[in-house]
Amino acid sequence: VNGFELATKMGIKVIPYSAIPENKRWLLLKKSEDGFSVEKNIGEWYIYYNDKKHYGRINNTIMHEIGHVVHTDSKDAMKNAYLASAAKNAAGAAGGMLEKLTDSQLGDIAEALSGAQFSQKQELEADDYGFEFCVKHGFNPYGMANALDKLSRLSDGQKSSMFQKMFSSHPDSVKRSARMKEKAEAYVKK
Repeated sequence: VNGFELATKMGIKVIPYSAIPENKRWLLLKKSEDGFSVEKNIGEWYIYYNDKKHYGRINNTIMHEIGHVVHTDSKDAMKNAYLASAAKNAAGAAGGMLEKLTDSQLGDIAEALSGAQFSQKQELEADDYGFEFCVKHGFNPYGMANALDKLSRLSDGQKSSMFQKMFSSHPDSVKRSARMKEKAEAYVKK
């Protein structure tokens, strides 16, 4: 079983970046160098993936994205909207320097922070699902860690500020990779 077969059995449409007109492909690459999932209509999922990557990385990406589908991340996004509203209200009540921000600015900040933290949790859950599925079906247990190592190297080891980390939609690639390596080592020791 591979990610493509599983996605097909789940009714998820899997679309390579190369199937998108070249003049629009940059939008996909801007969203993700590897791939992403989208629920276009309720229950109608699509996974777009970069077919210029090697098979192992593509399979890991698809399994990661299936993890998002399994964990119903788009439905959970509604909960996130409520959290953002609550964060805005709490920040507005804090007063002081925050009082000087407009309601719109305060709402944008609260929404971005709660959205980023919520998304980071989703990314870790999707990593876990992809890892578990891959090892269950005989893929290299270090595959996820290797892919995340490569992502880290592509960023040239640039360090993010604490502020950037708080608002990032994805957890730090180095930490994600270390987490996946720990899971792989524990799996291999079994």
